[in-house]
Amino acid sequence: MWGSLDKTGDSGASRRLTDVRTGQHECFDQLVFDAEGTAADPIGYAVRYVDVLLQDPSDVVVPIKGGAILEISLFSPR
Repeated sequence: MWGSLDKTGDSGASRRLTDVRTGQHECFDQLVFDAEGTAADPIGYAVRYVDVLLQDPSDVVVPIKGGAILEISLFSPR
């Protein structure tokens, strides 16, 4: 179960992001990141709920509507 705790994953793979897709379903929203390569070469990531979303690297506050803010960061050594 995914839950609401912070999640992270490491990767040494160098993969370029090729697309970002969104979807809206009856009980959830979906965000998909497409990258070069295969699932055998995962991308590093960090996902967590935050009180305020800050723009990287300026730290300017990004206004968000809704009751929860989910911060998603993807990492690649490239």
